[in-house]
Amino acid sequence: MHIRLALVLSALGLSYPILLTAQQPPPLRPGQRVRVTFVSSAIKKQVATVGSLSEGRISLTMLASSSSAGTSARQLTVPFDSLASLEVSRGFRSHPVKGAIIGGIALGVFGGAVGGAWKSSSFFSPPLGIRLAIGAAVGAVGGALAGWGIGSLFRTEQWEPVVLRRADVLVAPQAGGRLGFGASISY
Repeated sequence: MHIRLALVLSALGLSYPILLTAQQPPPLRPGQRVRVTFVSSAIKKQVATVGSLSEGRISLTMLASSSSAGTSARQLTVPFDSLASLEVSRGFRSHPVKGAIIGGIALGVFGGAVGGAWKSSSFFSPPLGIRLAIGAAVGAVGGALAGWGIGSLFRTEQWEPVVLRRADVLVAPQAGGRLGFGASISY
């Protein structure tokens, strides 16, 4: 009984640092593109660039567009407590696979409907199931190719959230076969 408990606790103790490493927030560096939401702002998410980081504060260069003057930038230094959310840009990516799936399904259904409605005036007319299958296959292949091309053209920015407030929990074996629990909350 004690051996099993020791093995389970050892496995938990060995996996704990691995889990913490996997859950670390992405590091913030000056020059990074970020998307912020302020606690007291009616404006939703805004894109900015990290200027500098100090203890509990972040300096941001906010990009604000105005229709008459083009794009203007303003410098802003705020405490982390004033941010409701913070996300780091991980670059832009296109979506060819998603486009291929959507195009293949949409034109596959349309092709199946056209194939089912098609009637040959010749001596040999394939059965309805064959006409549906041929129409769906031709439509799906054509739609997948078109969707792949269209999905490759559209690029979206990928964002990864930064944890602003952290809570850590620790479970550790203690002398006498007992377990110790600990918690740390950082704001």
